[in-house]
Amino acid sequence: MSPWKKDVPEVTNASYARWLRAGRPPFEFFLGLSDLEQECLAGIGDEFVQDICVAIGYGVADPQAADAAISAVDDPAEEEALLRQMVAGAARRSLGNDDAPPGPTMGGVSERGRATRRAREIQRVNEKSFLGQKPEMEMEK
Repeated sequence: MSPWKKDVPEVTNASYARWLRAGRPPFEFFLGLSDLEQECLAGIGDEFVQDICVAIGYGVADPQAADAAISAVDDPAEEEALLRQMVAGAARRSLGNDDAPPGPTMGGVSERGRATRRAREIQRVNEKSFLGQKPEMEMEK
């Protein structure tokens, strides 16, 4: 047997895909594993990528909470700050009082948008109270 030829396991599309999903461990080692073992390592790699994607999403949605989570990993004493941040965010969302200003919109650009904005201004003027009191509502019979 020639020293240049080794017993090279057969590479298939499925095994190569599992190798990529597993995070590209040493190729010869990975191909020496059974299909079930390869799939287990690939599943761990899938979970890792999913965790990263979720963390990025949370970081974009609430940077302060993401910073608190990173601090909690580095210092367990910071877990209280993380918990407070999470509770504050949940309270804001449940009450509908999100402090984030609304993003830019295209409202008011078109003729229809200007008409809608004018209608809202008229409605606000008509809803003003008299001497600080709201008008009494008639009860339905």
